[in-house]
Amino acid sequence: IQRGWEDANASPVLLSAKLWTVQGTLRGPEGDGEAGIWRVVEDPWSNSLYPHEPDEVLPHVPRLRLLEPDESGWSDIRSLPEELLKLLDRRKRGEPDDQEGIVSSIMLEWWRLDPDTAVLSEASIAIPGWVVEPEGTPAQLLHGRNGRLYEAD
Repeated sequence: IQRGWEDANASPVLLSAKLWTVQGTLRGPEGDGEAGIWRVVEDPWSNSLYPHEPDEVLPHVPRLRLLEPDESGWSDIRSLPEELLKLLDRRKRGEPDDQEGIVSSIMLEWWRLDPDTAVLSEASIAIPGWVVEPEGTPAQLLHGRNGRLYEAD
């Protein structure tokens, strides 16, 4: 109503995205390692990466039209872009430093993904959205996760 779209046609769609599974080892500042598995969504519509939340998965995917982004929307995630590495970094509590009976504060330490141990696999995933066709203006894509509008081709 705020946009003047009360009479606009809106059709539900699915927006194509990728689910990346990253297996690897986090390395602490002392070189200690901790194996882990992370799932990350690559959203080419918003040009972003974010952690996959399992509670956002629908048990039965609706049969809707699936829209693909421009090929330029996909990133080269296999090259482990900085954005992905930062997303997987963790801060963990370090060991207390006990010298002569005095316990100093426990600092948080960065644990970072060791790129040499990283193994990536991908799967298709879809994000809900709507094609909105306001009268007298071009169709727009309404992203169901972030609420932003994108051009519909």
